[in-house]
Amino acid sequence: MNKLFAVFLCALFAGTLFAQQDIFVSPFGDDTTGDGSSAAPFRTVTKANTVALTPGDRIMISPGTYATTDGEVFPLFLGDGVSLIGPTVGSATLDGTAVLTPILVVGTSAVSVSIEQLRILGDGVLIQVFGNPSELRITDCSLLGGRRGIDRDFPGDTSILTVERCSILDMQEYGILWKLTSSGPGTLQVNVRDCVIAGKNLSQSGIEVAGTGGTQFAVDIQRNSVEKYKTGLRLSVNATSADASYTGTVASNSFRKEDGSGIEVRLDALGPGVASASMDVGFFYNLLEKNGDFGGDFKLTANGVDSTCLLTSQFLGNTVQFNDKSGLYFRESQILGGQATTLPDLGGGPSAALGANTFVFNDNFYQSGAEFDVRIESNDDVPAQGNWWFVLTTAEANKQGTALLETQLADHILDGADNPQTGTVDFSGYLIGDLQFTATPSKVLGTGQAKTTLVAQDGTLFVPGAGILPSTLTVDGTPILFFDVSPTGKLLSFTMPNIATVGGGPALIQLTLPAGQSGTASQSVVRTTDKGRLECFVATAAFGSPMAKELNILRRWRDEVLLDTTAGRFFVRLYYRYSPPCANWIAQTDTRRRAARAVLRPLIAWIEWQELLRKLR
Repeated sequence: MNKLFAVFLCALFAGTLFAQQDIFVSPFGDDTTGDGSSAAPFRTVTKANTVALTPGDRIMISPGTYATTDGEVFPLFLGDGVSLIGPTVGSATLDGTAVLTPILVVGTSAVSVSIEQLRILGDGVLIQVFGNPSELRITDCSLLGGRRGIDRDFPGDTSILTVERCSILDMQEYGILWKLTSSGPGTLQVNVRDCVIAGKNLSQSGIEVAGTGGTQFAVDIQRNSVEKYKTGLRLSVNATSADASYTGTVASNSFRKEDGSGIEVRLDALGPGVASASMDVGFFYNLLEKNGDFGGDFKLTANGVDSTCLLTSQFLGNTVQFNDKSGLYFRESQILGGQATTLPDLGGGPSAALGANTFVFNDNFYQSGAEFDVRIESNDDVPAQGNWWFVLTTAEANKQGTALLETQLADHILDGADNPQTGTVDFSGYLIGDLQFTATPSKVLGTGQAKTTLVAQDGTLFVPGAGILPSTLTVDGTPILFFDVSPTGKLLSFTMPNIATVGGGPALIQLTLPAGQSGTASQSVVRTTDKGRLECFVATAAFGSPMAKELNILRRWRDEVLLDTTAGRFFVRLYYRYSPPCANWIAQTDTRRRAARAVLRPLIAWIEWQELLRKLR
């Protein structure tokens, strides 16, 4: 019994000693008299960092500024597994202005760390990572004015980085550099979502993920805006004696106004041992615009016998426009027996989906003649079916024969027909001009439940999904937020909103794709009661029944007077668009219904008087 009691005491003591804790910091705290509790916080993060030593501990930082003048000592070396959490309301700033050392240093291994809701300033690296955290999460932070925003260039095997809803601004070199220099097999996962990353034109990369042989890369890079770097996104690998690969998704990002390329990919397989480098990342709905070199630059180098490179990425719904050089540039080098295979799926490839990519005025608006919308220098045949090519206006295209049009399209593609390599590009099923579609069925009820399908006509295509500039669909000005596109891109379906048109007249359906292609169609959309009459929403709410005699008076006025004039029809259309929310609000209480009846009765009396005058005439 005594032994069991002793074991219990030891376990209780160990649990108390190593329990996770929250340690509080405030500009109104005191490092000498405070104990780190919420009632008696420390003054500096530096002090809190000497107490937060157990994995899972959190330093909770109140709004305010924490600088060297306040007693902070940079760099702050976070304890193993210790997280920094800023305020949900207000701003907490780690001010390392004029500090050339890192501001935060994370050196954990196999432990998760979070840095949340902080504003970090400095002239050096703002967040430096050593070791291999199981996951480093950086969320809702602002990183400003440093040399590098988030930097990891350290030997190791496995690591995960997740950066979400952050602003990384004015970095001198990298916004995010996440590099794995492992000699053996390792996994590198990088998730960057919903961030704004803007640098200076001489900076290196907005986002760079890099590694050596034996590394398996998984990337999830979505909905970011990256501008004014040498390269917006750079993915690279150097495989020597072990295989390396990239998988994942790069989707709905904007890479604009980079000095060099919007996206740059480098796959290097270097002998003398057996080594392969491959990429099967999906590039979906990205905007590559106004970059100084290429929209996307993809280079494979296989050097040495048994060294191989393979690119099989799918490109869907991307907008590639106004880049100074080629829109998308694919090239390969095969040296000393190495084998490189370049098979991007730009539409109609293994995915069986049409490309729906848009190419607009690359190569300095087609002025210099040295570059192309798509440039492929390989021995492989590349599918590129069902893409939009803005080489002619619709009117110009209609005046020309198919052969002449295809000749002009071919002038904007460099493939085996133009260079010594034998690969060609299949750009059949090309799309030119705006959207053209019809709506079915021809008439639906605007009850918020009816389904409408848009059918694309020949020579046009819906883009499945939303890009960085979302597809916009409206019905009579009412936005449709959710819609589905068939895998072929020929059908688009949505639920008709709760609207009505006057007398079953036409409603205007308008769709604009991310790259600006637009089209319209008409469909009759009516709201009816059981007897087929347009409802009077406000009056029904006020008088409690669609059969009230007051509603019959209002309906006659609508049908016999208002609908006979342009101004009256416009008024009725506005009424049926905006009155349902008002009617719902009125129907909630007796007081509101009485007030609505008091407002409507003078109008009804006036209408009855007008009807009497018309009869007397």
